Amino acid sequence: MSVSSEQRILKNLRRSVETWDFALMEKSVDEALKAGIPAETIMTEGLGKGMEHVGELFDKAKIYLPQVVAASRTVQGALEKIEPLLEREDGVYNGVIVMGSVQGDIHEIGKAVCCAMLRGAGY
Repeated sequence: MSVSSEQRILKNLRRSVETWDFALMEKSVDEALKAGIPAETIMTEGLGKGMEHVGELFDKAKIYLPQVVAASRTVQGALEKIEPLLEREDGVYNGVIVMGSVQGDIHEIGKAVCCAMLRGAGY
């Protein structure tokens, strides 16, 4: 796969989060997996960069909480597809982290995203 193809896929992943486009996310995740892009790269360079941008827009009051929630749900949908790969990539765990939130609370989405990122980092 060429570098430009990988960059295009990662850009689409970022855009899917920034625009909370679930269909684009599903298509881009499938494309990334088919192209052999590591799950960690999908997380950090695709989904993570998209959430960073969403956070910046929220900090500047250019978007509001409902849009952040929609973006988080887009990431959560992607994580459901790649999470099994995150757990298998190196098979080594660095430790145990316990995390929780009140069921149904808005922070539950962020908690799920954070937990998936920690699993990707080996926790």
